[in-house]
Amino acid sequence: LLKADKPTKQKMKNIFRALDVNRKGEIDRTSLGVAFKKLGLGLSDDEVDAIMSDIDINSDGDIEFQEFEDWFSQQDPVAIFLDAQYEVYAKKRIELGRSIFKAIDSNRLGVVGRELLGRAFDNVLDMGLKDDEVDKVMLEINNKSSSTTIDQATFETWFLEINPVARLLETQYNNVVVKRRREMSRNIFAAIDFKNRGNIDISTLRKAFKAFKIGVDNEQIVQVMRELINNTETPIDTAMVSPRQFETWFLEQTKIGLLL
Repeated sequence: LLKADKPTKQKMKNIFRALDVNRKGEIDRTSLGVAFKKLGLGLSDDEVDAIMSDIDINSDGDIEFQEFEDWFSQQDPVAIFLDAQYEVYAKKRIELGRSIFKAIDSNRLGVVGRELLGRAFDNVLDMGLKDDEVDKVMLEINNKSSSTTIDQATFETWFLEINPVARLLETQYNNVVVKRRREMSRNIFAAIDFKNRGNIDISTLRKAFKAFKIGVDNEQIVQVMRELINNTETPIDTAMVSPRQFETWFLEQTKIGLLL
């Protein structure tokens, strides 16, 4: 049997917000099904209907937080499974949110203002939002506060929730940014692979950085090489990097990777 620690109220609020995909403060049957699917619970329509019935005690068609808290606190097997799946989801979602924030934060300051957010939505993510729509997203990310900037932690907290704008942002990031950076990765790797061997070593990397006129010292090049081979025990001087390894590193948008 699955076992779990007694959930905290804050954790239940986090999971409830993740299920509240329409940001209404309550969860209807459609939202519950969408969220369960997103969290990878693998439940049939009949099973979702049964869970909806179990949670929605007053049978008004919506799950309020108090109803969810009462159900979740009873540690129903489905609630325990939901808890575990949410932990997996949250970890992956935060990592993705961090990558998207880096794509938006082109100034690399760790904070994003309204102008930069709008420019990223338009030029980087090709979302086609109007000015007033960007203003609404800015307000939503900052949890309706009047702050003029968004920091990474605030963005990750907002992105963790399964809401329509975050879903659109995720789709555009995968379709536009990731696709574009994968193409860039292949082109850059081909340019670095002077001898056309299909892999590169640290000597080739040094020559490439020099040819590209990227001001990095030998210590930084060694660090890049370690990142490329994922810090394995392979000696740096004999390690070889494949196109796939290079692409994985390049998609992480490290400071040096962005210089390329």
